[in-house]
Amino acid sequence: MKNKEYTVKRLVKTITTHELLKKYVNYEQTEEYCKACPKYETNYSCPPFQFNTNEYLKNYDYIELTVTQITFSEKLRQKSYTPTDMEELLDKTFFYEEKKTQKELFNREKEYISAESLIGPCNNCGLNCKNNFNTCQHPNLRRYSTESMGMKIDKILTDLFNIKMEFLEERIPEYTFENQKINNNKTKLIKTMNSVMGLLYTTEND
Repeated sequence: MKNKEYTVKRLVKTITTHELLKKYVNYEQTEEYCKACPKYETNYSCPPFQFNTNEYLKNYDYIELTVTQITFSEKLRQKSYTPTDMEELLDKTFFYEEKKTQKELFNREKEYISAESLIGPCNNCGLNCKNNFNTCQHPNLRRYSTESMGMKIDKILTDLFNIKMEFLEERIPEYTFENQKINNNKTKLIKTMNSVMGLLYTTEND
């Protein structure tokens, strides 16, 4: 896939975790959405958790929120896609850019005295790791997602990035965000998890 077929922007906004918790977190609400995902109860980086997610976020002072925004060419937007074709297209564009964002945020953790990237869900052990292993096999690599921490992605996009999410059946929407998936019964994109990734951190001066 040549880059002329799409453009990508990474938009960044930093806020305090106090503001995050006050305005943009509702774990009970987002967990209901998570229940529709096959990773729910089967992945150690996904709900339900044995810890309080709000208290987890309070361990850090700030969160740097990163949106990966891809705009597809007019040529691609005019096409209709089978599920297989759509998956191949996203692998070469959307998920390719997603992996770059994940790697960048993961590597930046070492810039702070305390930091953790929210780039999940984790895929280090493949599918159904909770049922295959009694404990997480790679806790040093496991990273949670923003939505699994209760973050209201639609409100974050609207309030902080002035972005309204738009999805069109059978065609690629003008804006697509992190970690969407294909509904195998329809040739369209639907919003799932990880539209926004984050980097939680505390600085030496705090």
